[in-house]
Amino acid sequence: MTENKEKIKKFLTEYIQIQLLDYRNHWSEIQISKSNESKSSMGDKYETGRAMLHLEEEKLAFNLSNWEKNLQTIQQISSNDRSLVDKLFCLDDQLFIYFGIGLGQLKYQDSNLFCIALNAPIVSMFKDKNITDYVDFLGKKLKITSIE
Repeated sequence: MTENKEKIKKFLTEYIQIQLLDYRNHWSEIQISKSNESKSSMGDKYETGRAMLHLEEEKLAFNLSNWEKNLQTIQQISSNDRSLVDKLFCLDDQLFIYFGIGLGQLKYQDSNLFCIALNAPIVSMFKDKNITDYVDFLGKKLKITSIE
């Protein structure tokens, strides 16, 4: 029964690693652009270009930090916790909800996968729920068909 959950955790780890790689590559491109910027007689243009690169660099650093935290979180999640951490709910055999990391909605194989952080308001809706219970999700009443 935990086969789906392990596959999804592997998928999420790979997804996060790909995001990190993309951000690191973009970071390298910005560093190259900064080193290639040469001061010209048009000082304002140079300064504007440097300022724009700096803003992009700050935004990228923030996103990189978040993705690194996400990777650390997914790697540290333990199935031994009795709360909703590391729980995978399947609703109507068509969509998955994974509690433990907030990544939003992703496509997993042919299904929708919602990755929800434990501080999200929706978490309380799933506490004390069992297989065959119903939950209101995305404006629909859906049956919980499995919990891993």
